[in-house]
Amino acid sequence: MKEFYPFFVDYIPLIISNVIVIAFFLFFQKNTKKVKTSYKSKIAELESRSLRAQMNPHFIFNAINGVQSIMLLKGEVESNRYIDLLDDLMATVNHNPMGLNPIEMAAFFHHQMVWIHPFFDGNGRTARLAMNLILIRAGFPPAIILRQDRKKYYTALNSANQGNYQKLMLLMAQALERSLNIYLSILPDAEEEYMEISNLVKEPDFPYGQEYISLLARQGKIDAHKEGENWHTSKAAVTNYILNRKRKRHLQ
Repeated sequence: MKEFYPFFVDYIPLIISNVIVIAFFLFFQKNTKKVKTSYKSKIAELESRSLRAQMNPHFIFNAINGVQSIMLLKGEVESNRYIDLLDDLMATVNHNPMGLNPIEMAAFFHHQMVWIHPFFDGNGRTARLAMNLILIRAGFPPAIILRQDRKKYYTALNSANQGNYQKLMLLMAQALERSLNIYLSILPDAEEEYMEISNLVKEPDFPYGQEYISLLARQGKIDAHKEGENWHTSKAAVTNYILNRKRKRHLQ
């Protein structure tokens, strides 16, 4: 026993340090789970708010009432035509015979739903709501079309009527990018600080003016998103643009 006691004493610091490491690991793991749960909850709330913004009792009543009105006023033949068109559209979404990616499918569905125009009122809101359900099902955030982009939105729909979906898909991608940037901004240790371009260009030694940065943002050449009427970007996005531009010049 006398021989064992000094031997045991020598290992006490090691045992204590191991206990501390294990306790810290368990605490860190528990805290990480809490943080993940918190941010999942915030993301779910963002998605819920985005979808609720497109729904209200008046809209739901008009949509349901529109279906009933079509059946009563347009007769059996016309009602069946709408049902067949919607059925074909649902089959296209579910089976994806054209091999579209989720963003392309959402844009295609949105246009087709508006073109079929099955309700007397609420067609656009119904199409946008269902479009976002397609995106969320594929793991994307909702794509919210801003009021300020309404003119671009209608122009894109008119182009889609002619078979050209490029403008509609670009508008969709920009809306998704804006939503993703909002999601990323709530994550811990977010490195990029987005700010209004008008404020960013006022910083010392900033290489470009507001008009040029705004043009780059509109053209999608820098990472930027629109909040209300104002474009937001970051120093990192402008720096990356400058580095890529220098790299291309060097390769030439």
